[in-house]
Amino acid sequence: MNQYLYYLKCHYEFSELTDVLRIIGRVEEASMLKYKQALGHKEPHDRLRNLQTCLRGQFKEHWGLSEPTEYVEDHCSLLERQVAIESGDSRMEKEARMGIFKQYPRTAALPFLPVITTLFYCCIYHYDNAENSIASPFSIKRDFKLSENQFLYTAITARSKLQKWNDIETLLTGKGWFGKMKMKASIGFDKVVDILNKMNAPTEVLDRYLKHIDDTDVRLSIASKMNCHNTVIDTLVQLKDRQQLNKYSNKLQYSSAESIRIQTILKNTNIKWKN
Repeated sequence: MNQYLYYLKCHYEFSELTDVLRIIGRVEEASMLKYKQALGHKEPHDRLRNLQTCLRGQFKEHWGLSEPTEYVEDHCSLLERQVAIESGDSRMEKEARMGIFKQYPRTAALPFLPVITTLFYCCIYHYDNAENSIASPFSIKRDFKLSENQFLYTAITARSKLQKWNDIETLLTGKGWFGKMKMKASIGFDKVVDILNKMNAPTEVLDRYLKHIDDTDVRLSIASKMNCHNTVIDTLVQLKDRQQLNKYSNKLQYSSAESIRIQTILKNTNIKWKN
């Protein structure tokens, strides 16, 4: 039997191969074969139509294929969403109805891209869409069950690309105990600052999030590498480390604002230094 199946495969007799696989009880192989055939279509609408047909005829009718069925459903849902977004964006791009397409030209069509790339795209072009919009990044996170880390990393990268610093602050602001607003980042503020630095965020933006890194050694190390002098100064004052503050002062340009600030701090008799 395996020789016959191999013969059918080599001669591209996929319809016959699928039927035989089903007859001998190898239903999952038959369904996956149909799925791979559907993926062979290069035109988005054709691929979507064939995937949907495959989903209805090959996966949903077999209760034992619940796991691959869920995967194919997500694939169909993503492609259907991509096709709809691409159609609208292509039209608006041609009609010059959205300035962002001119400011940040699209480099590729959306269909067939992974879900994280789709999320990034929508964080660039559709961030302010209503949450029930298919192009809303927040609806993509919800519908495809993306983790908070996946969403946050992608959204911060995209909004940093556009220098939308206020959007990032809003993303990282949430309710703490007793409803009080506080800064929090599931990926860690060291990762947040790393993303921002790679996207050439200004020093004052980096300082804003560096101070939320709890480990002072990590905070000092990152701030020093990024030349975020004020964070280094604040942290050394927090540690009451006069010697390191003096040492850091020697690295700064004489008469710079940061150097003058250090000298003022060192003269402050209210600080109880540990050394």
